[in-house]
Amino acid sequence: MYTHQQQQTPDASRTPSPKPHRTDWQARAIAAYSREQLDAAALRLKLTTAVHTLTSRTVETGAIFADPLGQVASARVDGVLFRWADSQLVVIRPCAHCGLGTFTSPAVGRVADLGFALGAWQPLHDDCRPFEADAFE
Repeated sequence: MYTHQQQQTPDASRTPSPKPHRTDWQARAIAAYSREQLDAAALRLKLTTAVHTLTSRTVETGAIFADPLGQVASARVDGVLFRWADSQLVVIRPCAHCGLGTFTSPAVGRVADLGFALGAWQPLHDDCRPFEADAFE
């Protein structure tokens, strides 16, 4: 009886491929991307820590937009838009009259500051401000 034995060839998917040689510009580009990702992670952490401190709410990192070039991170929590910018937390709200545009609250560092930004602060466009007859006398 004759049996045919197949020669085994090396399986290319099992052998590790050598790392591709990177040129200087490629290495710089990859390093810049890595730094940006670290910067974005740091911004997300600052935002989520500040929001949690004031609200006891946890913001999932996937729900946070971070722009490491602009040094800004934003997240919406229970309908409130929080932004970390210039090393401080602020609330972003639309015009209290027309509901359009975006306005940045004063810095929110305490629960009372957050209460002001959510309640007493009523941002308005110039055109949405109430007419004051005394202003023209």
